[in-house]
Amino acid sequence: MAEGLEAELKMLEAKISKRYHAKGDGSLGDIWRHFTTRGHKGPVTCIDSCLWADYIVTGGLDYSVRIWKFNARFEAYDLVAITQMEIPSHLKNYDEATCFYQLKESIWPTKVEWEKVKRQGVTALCCTTSPHPDCPALLRAGPIVSGSTEGAIYITDITRKTKIDPINELHKGPINGIAACVLKADSKISEKASNEESDPNNYVTLLLMTASEDKTAQLIKIRCREVPSPDFFPQSQADPEGLVDSFVDVFWRGGGGRVAARAARRQSDLEWQQSNGIDTTLAEDDPILEYIDHEVQPDLCKHEFPVKSVRSLGNSGEDKACANPENRATFASCCQAYIGLWDIKGQELTRLYMDIASGPYWDVKREVRDVRSLKCDSITGISVVNKPKGSLLFASGIESPDSAAQRGAKTKTANSLVAVWGLEAGLVGLAQGDGQLNYDEKKCRDKMKEKPKPQVMMPLCMYVTEGSNIDIDQAGGSTTFVCQLLEDKQTVNMWDIEAVDPNRLILEPEGPASLLLVPGTEKSLEMMNHISTVKDFRVVEDSEGPALVCGTEEGTAFIWDLEGDDAGQIYGELRSMDPLEILVPVIMLFVTVAQVFSFAFGPAIPWQKEVHTKAVVAHKFMMLDFKETITIKKEDIFWPEMTIIMGLILLFHFFAIFDIPHVMDTAVRGIQDMANGGPVAQALRPFLKPLALNLRSFTYLLMQLLSTVLVVPMVQSCAQAVDCVWDEDLHWVDVLRRNYTVEQLHLGAVPTVQCYSGPHLKLVILMWVAVPAYLLLLLPYAVCSGDAQYINSKALWDMKIWKSTNAWRLASKRKATDMHLGFLHPYPSQAFDTLAFELLSKVALPVVTTWTTSKPLLQMSMVSTIGFFLWFFSVLKAPYVERKWCVLVQDLKCLIFMAMCCGVLTVVLNNPKSSLTMEILVGCFVWVLFGLILKWFFDEKVRVERPNVTVYAHDDFDLAGPVTAAGDDVEAPLLQKREVLAQTGSEE
Repeated sequence: MAEGLEAELKMLEAKISKRYHAKGDGSLGDIWRHFTTRGHKGPVTCIDSCLWADYIVTGGLDYSVRIWKFNARFEAYDLVAITQMEIPSHLKNYDEATCFYQLKESIWPTKVEWEKVKRQGVTALCCTTSPHPDCPALLRAGPIVSGSTEGAIYITDITRKTKIDPINELHKGPINGIAACVLKADSKISEKASNEESDPNNYVTLLLMTASEDKTAQLIKIRCREVPSPDFFPQSQADPEGLVDSFVDVFWRGGGGRVAARAARRQSDLEWQQSNGIDTTLAEDDPILEYIDHEVQPDLCKHEFPVKSVRSLGNSGEDKACANPENRATFASCCQAYIGLWDIKGQELTRLYMDIASGPYWDVKREVRDVRSLKCDSITGISVVNKPKGSLLFASGIESPDSAAQRGAKTKTANSLVAVWGLEAGLVGLAQGDGQLNYDEKKCRDKMKEKPKPQVMMPLCMYVTEGSNIDIDQAGGSTTFVCQLLEDKQTVNMWDIEAVDPNRLILEPEGPASLLLVPGTEKSLEMMNHISTVKDFRVVEDSEGPALVCGTEEGTAFIWDLEGDDAGQIYGELRSMDPLEILVPVIMLFVTVAQVFSFAFGPAIPWQKEVHTKAVVAHKFMMLDFKETITIKKEDIFWPEMTIIMGLILLFHFFAIFDIPHVMDTAVRGIQDMANGGPVAQALRPFLKPLALNLRSFTYLLMQLLSTVLVVPMVQSCAQAVDCVWDEDLHWVDVLRRNYTVEQLHLGAVPTVQCYSGPHLKLVILMWVAVPAYLLLLLPYAVCSGDAQYINSKALWDMKIWKSTNAWRLASKRKATDMHLGFLHPYPSQAFDTLAFELLSKVALPVVTTWTTSKPLLQMSMVSTIGFFLWFFSVLKAPYVERKWCVLVQDLKCLIFMAMCCGVLTVVLNNPKSSLTMEILVGCFVWVLFGLILKWFFDEKVRVERPNVTVYAHDDFDLAGPVTAAGDDVEAPLLQKREVLAQTGSEE
């Protein structure tokens, strides 16, 4: 067993020793390396984001900090920078794996028991921000600060292309948390724009506090100045100008609706900036903070236990209008036994304890308001939200056994407690007899000096929950929810904490603490489930509302929407792409093209004998029609097959109309809330929870299968079930009178089944009712790849697909753009149209060919019409963002249409001995291939936009690829790397 664990640890070391593999030579191979190595090698150990989620930063066990930025053109996040920390020497001795080994790892990855691996890598992150002095609503992103297990601090300035030397040995143990506040925010871009002669007063001063395992916290001052934000995603494909240029762009360079789409997006961005009170002239500059220097404060903030985390309590610094800013709490640190409040000088003002002698609580029947005492055994973490009228400090901890026994808890595992304090301008609110908080500065300062436990500074309330780490809603108006990691370490539960919406009140509340729910009345709102252990998570506020970013053990960071009808949906994945994720779509594209292409060579089309025999076999192979190779007779399986198909269709109706997937989500949340129920509910909960989770997984899987891979086979079987063969002498009046025999009217696929009589008549009636409804309800699920998470009951009935705000369109775009796919990335605004039209085409083709087998000319005319619309639609509405891939897809569909036209000509000529149509088809193939080569290799506007990634290396890692000068073309190389400079005069 020990040898096996040692082998796994060696495999772990070999994995995390691999770096970002792209070399910067500008080839398509480098694009492959970028998308397959941009993510972490191992767990994401910590995660953070700027307040608007423009940047998301992840730190990993692989000793790297990866900075992801939202690309508005792709509407997805992509990697823009990497800070490579110094790696311990014992992890540098392993060679890079071979290509064969990497491919094997992508298919059959080596299992590593991460929970048995000691803590290492990046352990803390902080994205600093500062409000603009002329527009407080505009937040400027600042340097990114990260900490390691070796106690070092790394500062990453994304405006620079050189590294900043780390602050080594700042602590003697791992850094568990970093928080930042603004001391001075007067900096704005100077008209002189001179780096050497900048106004010394035109700076932003940030104050950091680091929390460490060595029982200390350290203050660091960082000076920054405002500069324009660098362009991480340069636009190389300019919008066409003029009618001729637009025509060439659409029909030659893979364009299609781009000018109107970009204009609409720019107008939408402008309206959003104006609605949020952002000066559009400042927003166009997109200012950012550039690092100048830092200063480590001499005094340590000492604690009695290892410091687990630290949070900022707002910008109550030197520029705040208060009498004694040094006596106001600016940071809150958390250790096992207490929470310490610290001012900007590093002085400990007071300690808060998670003990409450008597607090409000509603009993399990929600009828009687009661009081109870609670005591925490160990504090696990803290979270803070800062608002204009004050701050809320939340702390989570494990309830002591005595406290649980006193209140009669029946659960086997220890419950979690969540305590809340109210603060205003750095002062802790004092509870009064009238239920209000007193923020009198003198009284608060006197009480904060009481030791060892200022009892009047007990929490406002304490919630009994399940789970460990927490984070809270960061909205500026009100705090509506808390996110908490549950015991399984894979599910983040979001539960409500707001008693009433402040927008519904006539008078504004005195502070955010006035709106909190009474403990015992909280309910679960959403549950975000992951397939691996969640290592860290943060609640952020993006441009569309609150979001949750989670880092997982498998090396992926997920971004969840937490508000509105699309709450609980993933809209971002930050990770590397598996090689199969790149290869399979490419292979499936050519397989789909071959399938559609084979319809031009159907059994009823009179091609040359040699061509016809091989084409029929190829057509059946591409359509997965192996009935002739199986000895089972169609007569024996027809009725069982149709019974199963109609049962599945009716089951899909039931699940979709009654929103069963989300009903199962509600049931799981209800079982989760049983933790606050009575003894019977608490006893049944351990048995009901796994059952509900399995049923929910089965429901989602069934909905996905019925709306993706099973659609075409089921529709084709339904088409064959109504494809009847009529005798030439049979009149339709005799059919109505049912005066016919099975020889006169029977199914083409099953001659023993008499049409429109007995069981078949019932089947036809059921099909004409159920199948059209199935195709209608199927569409919103199909355009979301069958993921029922994106379609709820409200979205299902929003059938106004001609509107841009249609729920089906928005869900399709969110699902299609949740991860940056490079050249495979679908065009966001066209995702619904493209997927819906392709679905209808795939359904229509087998139906048409089944019903028109006896009429070859009608069959090929209809098939050619479908082929024309497939090609023309892809031209008008570009399916992919990258034009090179668009050109390939459009030309392949053009070739399909030409082959179908040759099929029409073959039917018209009706001469199996003629080779004219084959010669025309070969000529079309050569012409399309020649045009594709011209556009791919000689048209400068048809090219793939290569990622622009900066690597900051802080050890002896040899940066691969060429060095790029500041004035070089940013798209020519894949990477814009800089040599790691020593502390010489050549560095700025």
